[in-house]
Amino acid sequence: MKLNKYNHSFEDIAVAENTSDQDLDLKLYKKLQDIEFESRKETIEVLNNSDEESADELKEKYSKLFEELSDINKSKLAQYVVHRKYIIQLFEKSLALNQSGKYELEDTVHSIIYPTKTDSNQIDFNNQNLWIIDERLSFHHYLSSDKPLNTIDGFEYDSSDRPDLMIFNNPISYVEGDEAPFNSIVLVEFKRPMRKGYNETDDNPIVQLYDYVRKIRKGKKLTNDGRTYDIGDHTRFYCYLVCDRNEKIDEYAENAQLEKTFDGLGWYGYNKTLKCTIEILPFNQVLSNAKKRNKVLFHKLGI
Repeated sequence: MKLNKYNHSFEDIAVAENTSDQDLDLKLYKKLQDIEFESRKETIEVLNNSDEESADELKEKYSKLFEELSDINKSKLAQYVVHRKYIIQLFEKSLALNQSGKYELEDTVHSIIYPTKTDSNQIDFNNQNLWIIDERLSFHHYLSSDKPLNTIDGFEYDSSDRPDLMIFNNPISYVEGDEAPFNSIVLVEFKRPMRKGYNETDDNPIVQLYDYVRKIRKGKKLTNDGRTYDIGDHTRFYCYLVCDRNEKIDEYAENAQLEKTFDGLGWYGYNKTLKCTIEILPFNQVLSNAKKRNKVLFHKLGI
């Protein structure tokens, strides 16, 4: 870590024999926050006073600020990469047999990726791990996690169904007015790792996702932050079924006329009537892809 040059900033930290690790961490974190604050403050001053500086003076100050900001951001990036490593290990552990010799429930896996029974108005960006499935899911307009449709403020449909994750992407930007339509909605459904039993009549997860699509379309619109957004025929749906494959899942996929992914691990397809793309992601595939996407970061950090 390249924060050694800031050692003088930490010289006034008092450490006694009875200082706990937690207290020391808090003091160091507070000092790091002070360094970041002073760096931002200096950056603003340089930008605001740039007209009064000569070209050489401005170049020198910009170079110094860029170096400081780079060092601080590298430190923060390192912390985030370590966090990702931990989350991937936790996710992998949740897919294996637990100490009771059983597989974890789908809620355990779900909570690692996004806290259940919450929405994006309650959860900070740093407390979600949607990147495990797809990096793009982290950037959205609104997300509901395991909440009944009839409890979502401004959603006009009376149903107690609870999609595991319902993600509203950015409204179409070129439509004027408060009632701009959503360009796409993502649905994610989790199933218990290594689940075997599925009931054809009322437990087909592909049919379950398609039913969610129909009901959400009937909702017509969502009101969020005082603005109303339409949901209609123009809105595209992207569905992810995250589960372990077995004979029943493969049978459902074949009945829905889905095709095997290029690596043969999952299934994908498009329902033209519902304007809905669907993909079946086995847990092993999700885990493997997450490791591959982050491998270079872990390698650079030596973890």
